[in-house]
Amino acid sequence: MVGQKVEISTEITLNMGPGSYSITLAVHAGKDHVTDSFDWVDNALIFKILPTLDQSFVGCAKLPCTFSHRLCA
Repeated sequence: MVGQKVEISTEITLNMGPGSYSITLAVHAGKDHVTDSFDWVDNALIFKILPTLDQSFVGCAKLPCTFSHRLCA
C-alpha cells in the first residue's frame, strides 16, 4: 500500500576476501531494477574486510543470506 512502512532485516555470511566493499539497497517491482524502481541508495554501507593469518581466499564470493519483513504499525 502507498505510505505503508515495512521493516526489512537480513543476515549475510560474508565469505569474501580482504578488501573494501559497499552495499547498495534498492526496492523495485520486477526481477531487475530497469523499470519500476521505487527507491535506491548507493553505498548505504561501506566496510573493509581485513586479512587474517589463517585466511585463504581465491575466486568469487559465496554470500548466503536470508531476508525477512514485517509491516510496521
